[in-house]
Amino acid sequence: SSGERVEEAVRLYKEGWAGKILLSEGPLAWQLTGAEWMKKQAIEMGVPLADILLEDQSESTIENALFTLQIVKKHSIKSVILVTSPAHTRRARKVFKKTYSKEGIKIIVRPAQKSKFRPSHWWERHEDTQLVMWEYGALVLYFLKGY
Repeated sequence: SSGERVEEAVRLYKEGWAGKILLSEGPLAWQLTGAEWMKKQAIEMGVPLADILLEDQSESTIENALFTLQIVKKHSIKSVILVTSPAHTRRARKVFKKTYSKEGIKIIVRPAQKSKFRPSHWWERHEDTQLVMWEYGALVLYFLKGY
């Protein structure tokens, strides 16, 4: 919601670390998806539409991995830089590595560098505490699902 992931992805793209940006997130409200919203942000930051790929159906990290994998395979991409929020890095890494490694696709995980979230002081802001509690609960759930 803050645009931190898009900003980091665009920075990496502009520095030449990636030739395409794949934006993944499903429905937000009415007919707007997270992927479409992020696409608008990326275009505003100077990424050409031709270099943007969208996955706009996923509603979980597991679905992000499964649905983007099909796009990555279709475009014969062999390595991916997964940009995520700092609070979500551990779970995203586990899910994407498990999903993508079966196809021999390398995953590099990169938390957004310009984030309000501070792992070393997560208890100081209510929003950060909520994120940490949510992530630990989700880690347990995903562990039970085999991730």
